[in-house]
Amino acid sequence: MLRPWRTVHPVTGEPKEYTFISYKALYDARSALSSGLLAMGRRPGENMGLYSINCTEWCLLEAAMTRISVVSAGPHLFILSAQLTSA
Repeated sequence: MLRPWRTVHPVTGEPKEYTFISYKALYDARSALSSGLLAMGRRPGENMGLYSINCTEWCLLEAAMTRISVVSAGPHLFILSAQLTSA
């Protein structure tokens, strides 16, 4: 079964056209992302801030974090971008 997949431009955040991706491809992307997080030194139980627009990549990263038991600690709505980069 194919699922809709819509990516965004990495700089402007403008949505691109829909494409379709299989569940197998979603599973593989989630596995690759979670392996990358582990390779970067993330460990189960750690908190990781995820600051992103609502997009497919965000969903995949959230799923990858869940797969390896890394806790998604979303930033508060009133935190400024400058404060996030200085942390």
